[in-house]
Amino acid sequence: MVPKKVNIGDLLRLKLSLPGEVSFIVIKGKVIWVEEFSVTPASIYKAYDCGIEFVDVSAEDQKSISRYLTVPVKQ
Repeated sequence: MVPKKVNIGDLLRLKLSLPGEVSFIVIKGKVIWVEEFSVTPASIYKAYDCGIEFVDVSAEDQKSISRYLTVPVKQ
């Protein structure tokens, strides 16, 4: 969730805090979808869910991130 509108294709600088890690991972991400919603049903304030595709990720950061992702097993 982000508090201001982003557009599909925008590049963002993301600061990730992973459980058990001492430092943050700073990574670049590209917005691939955006969905607006109201913070509460009667609210005039909007927030945005968005999908992010990581880009230009170092091998070390990929390894750190992958420890927290579940990959579906093909059957």
